[in-house]
Amino acid sequence: MTKNKKGNPRQFALIFSIVGLVMFCVGVKEVWESNASKAWPATQGKVLSSFVRSPRGGSKALYTPMVQYEFAVGGAKFASQRVSFGSYQSSRSSDAGTVVARYPVGAEVTVYFNANDPADSVLEPGTEMTNLLLPLLGLVFASAGFWLFRTEQKAGGVAALGRQNP
Repeated sequence: MTKNKKGNPRQFALIFSIVGLVMFCVGVKEVWESNASKAWPATQGKVLSSFVRSPRGGSKALYTPMVQYEFAVGGAKFASQRVSFGSYQSSRSSDAGTVVARYPVGAEVTVYFNANDPADSVLEPGTEMTNLLLPLLGLVFASAGFWLFRTEQKAGGVAALGRQNP
């Protein structure tokens, strides 16, 4: 007789919930940081490189704007590639090209930096709509996991009661 290798639905629901909670927490942290960046001090920097990174294959081709810049704070030099807290990846090269066009090589740019950690910087401070995607998806995953767990718990309880009563 072979044993059925079906996964435990409660374990699946628990994992789904945990993954959702982690996504939610990471997303909320990102939203909080992006919102805080609006109050960061600013300094002048210079664009070192600016290009669109082309996809390397796969069914979902995403183009990514790559902008590297340098700046100085308190006599120390820093370099970064973060344009904003939101993701600029796009399936259209023209979208990524629009971002790159704003930051041509050699251009002087305003760099916003975290006063507690100047290496943490951005060219476009604030929250983007894409920042809200991760916490919202996390909330959906966690809610679905809790719902599945609760549904399985009720179904398991009803089945157990049915076996006890002849």
